[in-house]
Amino acid sequence: RCKAGMFSPAVDARPAETRLATASGLTSARILDFDLMRHVNLEAEISYPEEEGIVQVEFFGVHVSTLGNVLFGLAVDSVMARPADSLPIDLLTRMAVDVVQDSSRILHDLLNAHQRHLMATLFPGSTERRLKFACYLCRAID
Repeated sequence: RCKAGMFSPAVDARPAETRLATASGLTSARILDFDLMRHVNLEAEISYPEEEGIVQVEFFGVHVSTLGNVLFGLAVDSVMARPADSLPIDLLTRMAVDVVQDSSRILHDLLNAHQRHLMATLFPGSTERRLKFACYLCRAID
């Protein structure tokens, strides 16, 4: 079984060759633990290109259950030059949008073609806009 690797939704058109060229933006995933009948827990690192001058380090914890539930979790250390304990609401909302987009890309990269087809069947024309719920936890709000 594969415990870790770089993932992309791209299909290798020349699998017999020793080289695979893809656009930048891979997801690195490492399996932390699993139960074949219940779930898999993994850590995913985002390596998507960002605009010039933006440094983004993102690690997500991902839990996928056999019931179809997918949970993402992360801890915020800082946004821009602001530490996590003094983030203004505008930076939090920008970060929240980025997290929703990146977590969707992670899941897309980890699904195989058949699973992506099932998602398209369940959510015709709106797989990227399907309902998602977010829960934010913090120590205090000032």
